[in-house]
Amino acid sequence: MRVPRPDSLRGLIILGTLLVAAPLCTVLAHSILQLRALSQRSSALIAHTAQATSKSNELARVAEALQGTARVRLASGDVTFDEVFFNNAGWTLEAFDSLASMGMGQTLADCKVARSKIAALRDAYQDAISHPGKTGDAFLQAVIVKSDDFLLTVYCINQKLAQRTTVSLEELQSSTAQTESKLFQELSVLLPVTIVLVVVFLLAVSRPLRRIDRAIEALGRGRYDSPISIRGPTDLVKLGQQLEWLRQRLIEVAEAKNRFLRHMSHELKTPLASIREGTELLLEGAVGPVGTDQREVIGILRDNGIQLQRHIENMLSYSAWESRTVGLDLEEFPIRDLVRTVIDAHRLTLLAHRLRLSVEVGDFKVTADRAKLRLILDNLISNAVKYTPHDGSIRVNAASDGTGLVVDVIDSGPGIAPEDRAHLFEAFYTGRSQATGPLRGTGIGLSVVLEFTEAHGGTIILIDREGGGAHFRLRLPAYPRPVRRPIAALHE
Repeated sequence: MRVPRPDSLRGLIILGTLLVAAPLCTVLAHSILQLRALSQRSSALIAHTAQATSKSNELARVAEALQGTARVRLASGDVTFDEVFFNNAGWTLEAFDSLASMGMGQTLADCKVARSKIAALRDAYQDAISHPGKTGDAFLQAVIVKSDDFLLTVYCINQKLAQRTTVSLEELQSSTAQTESKLFQELSVLLPVTIVLVVVFLLAVSRPLRRIDRAIEALGRGRYDSPISIRGPTDLVKLGQQLEWLRQRLIEVAEAKNRFLRHMSHELKTPLASIREGTELLLEGAVGPVGTDQREVIGILRDNGIQLQRHIENMLSYSAWESRTVGLDLEEFPIRDLVRTVIDAHRLTLLAHRLRLSVEVGDFKVTADRAKLRLILDNLISNAVKYTPHDGSIRVNAASDGTGLVVDVIDSGPGIAPEDRAHLFEAFYTGRSQATGPLRGTGIGLSVVLEFTEAHGGTIILIDREGGGAHFRLRLPAYPRPVRRPIAALHE
């Protein structure tokens, strides 16, 4: 069964906010109600206790005053104390009625007993003052004795009130502890639930956004081989569909560009072959003798024709690399023979520019794709020749370090500017340095070098060199494992 969920990202965010906030608000409201109830209960208890304590203390004081009044009346015979006694007795009756109305529970029976005692005490005092002389004094003595019993009753009531107050406080403390425990249990359940909800909604939002981010990054890096499919809210799904449409369009543009490169390269090769054949025939004297000045001009034409042919081959290699998976035709061959072949192709250019060439190649065999390794070395040496000034020097070293082939190509040219190094192996990037020859490079050579090197599982890096010049270091493993990956556009 599919769980219904909002279609839009906005609805998903609103739902997540509500689901996360609702339990928190519920617990918060419940906590407020519980705290309010505890506050009201404690306030009522304090007011009730204060009132009962005040009444009980006043009762004890008045009870003692009743006994004192009877004693003074007995000793002095002053009838003015009679009114004081009856007033205090009346106030005591009202106080007992007030305590009874407070609902003191177990003290109600004691209040009734005490009320009957104060009534009896008042009646006895009335009898005493109605008998003059010694007879009345005897009745007053009886009143004083009864007042002692009344005092004991009042003290008993005060103790029970104090005990009741203590019990009420303990009950309040127990209720507070229970409420605190309940709130803690609710929070202990709510927090994990809230965390789970937050994680669920974060994943629901972050996963499609992360996929979109990866898709955009892949498009920016020119990797169009993986279809873009986004699952999630409808607006993010639509965005994924637009990115997939953009990927298809970029693939079409890349394929159109590759077709254009292939067609133009092939179209250029035919007239170029005719130009090269014509210059060779002129140099051989097939159409008549050639003077020294003419031979020099024809030599320049031939050299530039060779350079132009190399550029076209690079464009064809680049176009082939973009349109299919790079594969390797591995074989074992002497590296010295391959380096000699590449250098022989540049021999005339080296002589024309009066460049000194130093070659140190070990006598060992390598396992690689001969054609691709030849193109790698040809491009590295061609760049060195192109950017090395007249009377400069170039050094080519090839050796085995035990793990594979290491080739260093070092020139005495102007070197690579710091701002060009980050883009050095990007296709069609020609940099700011000017070549010494009449033709400017296409910027494809080093990108092809990088891709064919990575196809072997090797690396090509630029090493800092003191005193100027460029130093490229090529490393290929002894037993390459072809790296096959579809390439649909420019290298990242």
